[in-house]
Amino acid sequence: MELKGERRGNVAILTVKGGILTREDSAQLEKAFAGLRSAKRNRLVIDASGLEHLTSLAIGQMVGFAGEARKAGGIVAIASPQPAVLTMLRALGVTSAVPSFNTLDEAVATCEGQTPLRGNTTIIR
Repeated sequence: MELKGERRGNVAILTVKGGILTREDSAQLEKAFAGLRSAKRNRLVIDASGLEHLTSLAIGQMVGFAGEARKAGGIVAIASPQPAVLTMLRALGVTSAVPSFNTLDEAVATCEGQTPLRGNTTIIR
């Protein structure tokens, strides 16, 4: 698994490539969330365009961080999930707590509190 963090305005972007399959991967994900917590960053987009697989532990971490962000007035969104990942997130009801968007730009715009982009802006649930 590879994680890369960046910022766009007041939104943190965490790009995930590969799979979150092992305890070490989950520990790395938790470390990224801990860094966001300590920096008081409560607006996050997870760029899942390169995410191939994830475990229930990783899903729990994501939903847990989303709940914390929401309590602090923020939001967590998922951008460009692969079909298999989206199917799993939908089946587990995750998309009701963590909205998914077709594109990174749409997810970032929503997290910034802006009106979503016109045209093909789609929240995928």
